[in-house]
Amino acid sequence: MHCLVAPQTTYRRPLVNSRDEPPCGQSLYGLGVVRLDEVYARLHCIMYDFNLCHEANVIKAGAMQIMLAMIEAEQLCPALILDDPVAAVHGWSRDPALRLQVELVDGQMTTAVELQRRFFEEAAQFVEQGRCEGVVPRAEEILALWGSLLDRLAARDFCSLAGSLDWVLKWQLLEGVLAENHSLDWASPEIKQLDHAYSNISPHEGWYWAMEQSGTV
Repeated sequence: MHCLVAPQTTYRRPLVNSRDEPPCGQSLYGLGVVRLDEVYARLHCIMYDFNLCHEANVIKAGAMQIMLAMIEAEQLCPALILDDPVAAVHGWSRDPALRLQVELVDGQMTTAVELQRRFFEEAAQFVEQGRCEGVVPRAEEILALWGSLLDRLAARDFCSLAGSLDWVLKWQLLEGVLAENHSLDWASPEIKQLDHAYSNISPHEGWYWAMEQSGTV
């Protein structure tokens, strides 16, 4: 990831793709007709594209829906904004111990889990007030999954998280390969190949799908 927002996706990749295109639903732009109720846009967060674990996908989509509802209602605390989101993503993605602190716009320092907890608490209050009714389906269930995940992250309970979060599952799989092959290290091409193979969407080549088919996740 190289920048915060940009229209491109295959080079100098942004966290959020701003290209205005409706990849789902019925688009009538090409016919010279615009019916807003039949044209769908998208919020394309590229950094979320790799998720395959079912629980991670539910929380990803559900929490984002709640956050968008809060933004539209002007109920999301501006103090929770990261001072440098791109640098934060770079740092947190290399911090499996979950201890790295980054700066918010108000100067406070926070870890990834601490910031998620603050977002969660704001979201829980919003849902309890009934602000998601008719807007976010099954918001209470989303919060229950999200809260459970944050509790396990705070406790560093990675064993229980392996079937819930892709990065934990992949990390454990790669650690297992390294433990069995002492000639390899994190810089080895074989490890990098396995890293990429994890999220291969082919059911015959993807490492995640092999784990799912075996009943591991």
